[in-house]
Amino acid sequence: INAEYMGKPVEFIQVSVIEFLHLYLPSGSPAGAGGCLAMTVEPRLEGPWVKHSNNYDWQDVQGRNTPLAFSHFTLQFTEYSLVVVDIQGVYDCYTDPAIHSRQTPPRYGPTDLGPKGMEQFLLNHQCNDICRQLKLRAYNPKTIDTGTKIW
Repeated sequence: INAEYMGKPVEFIQVSVIEFLHLYLPSGSPAGAGGCLAMTVEPRLEGPWVKHSNNYDWQDVQGRNTPLAFSHFTLQFTEYSLVVVDIQGVYDCYTDPAIHSRQTPPRYGPTDLGPKGMEQFLLNHQCNDICRQLKLRAYNPKTIDTGTKIW
């Protein structure tokens, strides 16, 4: 989108799934009885944990600009086929995102709210200085002028 700008990268931590092959879910479990017990594990992030957005209608417009511009970038880069939301983590190392896609039924699990989730992102996103520097297309006439600046 903007080959001139080489800003700092964002990253998502690697998550692993551990299956306990000899432990089974009890009857009455929300996931159903008899299934193999599994859990996700990720490295501990050191530093201040911040939630920048949720997967529906909230974005921290008074905080850092990078996470919200990243979500906007994913929408435009994928030609509006998906948007990465629910951004949280330490500095620019994020974890546990949600993805909304245009596909029905949703492709990325129960947090993929499909076209409705994408629409909510567009209704609530306010372009910031990073969005403008990256020349991302504005969808919402509201803009903000706080947070990370690019000089």
